[in-house]
Amino acid sequence: MKLKNIFNYYGLLAIFLYLTLIFGFYIDENLNFGAIGDWKLTDFPVINDLSINIKKTLQNYESYGHRHSPIYLIFLSLFKKIGLSIENIRFLHLNLSLFLIFFFYKCLILRFDKIEKNLLLLLSLSIFLSPTFRSLAIWPSSRLIGLIFFLISIYEFLKYLKKKKELIYGKMLSF
Repeated sequence: MKLKNIFNYYGLLAIFLYLTLIFGFYIDENLNFGAIGDWKLTDFPVINDLSINIKKTLQNYESYGHRHSPIYLIFLSLFKKIGLSIENIRFLHLNLSLFLIFFFYKCLILRFDKIEKNLLLLLSLSIFLSPTFRSLAIWPSSRLIGLIFFLISIYEFLKYLKKKKELIYGKMLSF
């Protein structure tokens, strides 16, 4: 099979899986049965209050019963403050969640450089099928963003190891 045909196949698969995620967004999909409750009962009230009065909300943050850092909620509340609707903020979060798949793929390429890239792409696209990923992408959660930053740090570490390995072997070959 030609490389162009393979790319078209996997590109179409990625677009199809993304469209299923958007469809899930519009029907308020909640496959793990907890994300919608977390959003409506704990995250949304904090985002709403942060957009109105950030100082008062942070001073009373403990009363919201929220266990996570407010940094991501502050970030989302800024969008509400500038006039974005909650649905648009959720859609923005959904699209930011795609970085998880991207950085997972980049990590796989660095770590398993002898395995065919199409197989690694297929493995990373399988994240779209995870009920937890789908729920936390559709109903904003700082857990996905934390996982993205964790994957970015793993990616940077793998790049460092690869560069270090190339430097060591380069010095050994120059002797």
